[in-house]
Amino acid sequence: MKGTIPANLLDRSITRHLTKKSGPVLQGAGRDGAVFECENRMVSAAGFAADEFSDMTAGETAFIIAENNMTASRAVPEFMNIYITAEEECSEEKLRQDMIRLPSLAKEKGVRIIGGNTAYSGKGDGYSVTVNLLGRLTESLSKNAARPGDSVVIWGAAGHFGVSRLIQADRERLRERFSERFLRESLMAETDVYAHSIPGAYLMHDVSYGGVYRALYELSEWSGLGMELTHENIPVRQDTIEIAEFYNMNPYCLMGVGIMTGLCHEADLDILKNSPEYQEGLISIAGVLTEKKEKVVRSERFNMQRFLTPYTQDEIYKR
Repeated sequence: MKGTIPANLLDRSITRHLTKKSGPVLQGAGRDGAVFECENRMVSAAGFAADEFSDMTAGETAFIIAENNMTASRAVPEFMNIYITAEEECSEEKLRQDMIRLPSLAKEKGVRIIGGNTAYSGKGDGYSVTVNLLGRLTESLSKNAARPGDSVVIWGAAGHFGVSRLIQADRERLRERFSERFLRESLMAETDVYAHSIPGAYLMHDVSYGGVYRALYELSEWSGLGMELTHENIPVRQDTIEIAEFYNMNPYCLMGVGIMTGLCHEADLDILKNSPEYQEGLISIAGVLTEKKEKVVRSERFNMQRFLTPYTQDEIYKR
């Protein structure tokens, strides 16, 4: 199970058959959740993960991704459904540990578990979990249209989550190249896996599979405009670069759970720039929207130009 379905297949065979006529649903800010047209403006957001990270259960990863989708939709979760798909030889102990961890997470976040489902999927020893969260909007959805010149904003460092998972899963191999202290200091703090709302942004999209490049590509698509980005303004840690290079991975296409991307009108830049998070260097203005449809990352320093393309597979599966 390798993350989520490639973008071309998703667009061609799945999402194009889902129309607004299917029900009273409005797409939420960031398109990470669906907002129901009802008195309390309920929001639904989901997260998926397979049993593949040694230090995190599939359910925990799925919950984090779902909650970050909620944050992008400006909502707070209240209820949770859990869906488990297990292969025939899946360890009962793994499932048990996940079912211990998920209720604990739900309690920490004040979320009630209200249902779910389980199924077998054939031969093998793995399993996957989909967490669906239901919550309510904490503020009105922005109706602002994207305009050329709007700023592209990023909170968080590219690939940090993915590198942390690689360290936990492949520590012995990495010790052949890096010191234990270096690896320990390269790990992502547990609190950093939850994405934050960006001050002043009218549209947000959190990062998960496919990394920050995928999220930026999708923001551009949803805006209906192109995007011009400065490579040096996309935050990434040096230790993330070094560990990604060890595996011949691109850190900008590596799992980026905990990162939030967003779009901000010029008129609202003061809200962003006056925020403590921006002044502390946690938020970066990576580029702007353009009238051209191309999505390009440029660097004069490295004499580099790269065009962003639809998501195919996360770099973490190269290992």
